[in-house]
Amino acid sequence: MKVEIGWLKVEKIFNDKWAKNEDAACASNMTSSVLLDIRQDDNLRELGTSRAVTNKIQTLRKASGVQIDDQIEVYYSTSSAASGLAGVLTKHSGKVQKAIRMPFLAASEFKQSGSVALGETTYENPQDASDILTICITKQAPQLVDSAVQAAFPSVNIQSLKAYLNSFGQAHLENLVQANGGVLKINLDNTDIELKHKTHFFLSARERAGL
Repeated sequence: MKVEIGWLKVEKIFNDKWAKNEDAACASNMTSSVLLDIRQDDNLRELGTSRAVTNKIQTLRKASGVQIDDQIEVYYSTSSAASGLAGVLTKHSGKVQKAIRMPFLAASEFKQSGSVALGETTYENPQDASDILTICITKQAPQLVDSAVQAAFPSVNIQSLKAYLNSFGQAHLENLVQANGGVLKINLDNTDIELKHKTHFFLSARERAGL
């Protein structure tokens, strides 16, 4: 019997050691074979978590009616400074910020009291139900450096001053600062105050964080 070209089909098949291995993924055909190690290390798990947080923020932004061009600030806080999520964000917050194209900052360091919240949500660590991340979207707002203001003007009510600054439109406030050489002169509760830009206040969290 003569075997003609095309009569025989040779197929490569992985044995059960690899085909049924939960740590591997494999496939083959007549010309090639592929075997992948699909075990996740800590870095891959952390990257997956950062992507999940990014998706949470994008979903919250849509649910809050925030448009892609709206100037917002996104803050986060964790249930514990030593939590797994806190560690992930210490390493990968820059990736989240790059994806959402808005400031993504620790609330404990940057979030101003009295800021206008547009939406809030939480994310639970899949490996630890007690490890909770809280995400808050706020309108872009001026940032007071409380310690510097209190040192220069001890009698001024900080909360009243924050409310006053928030009453300005962002563009109008920026124009005032530029027109006055980086100084904002106001009278609050019969007290004359001269706030110096980047000493006593910043125009936004983005500016304060140097982003």
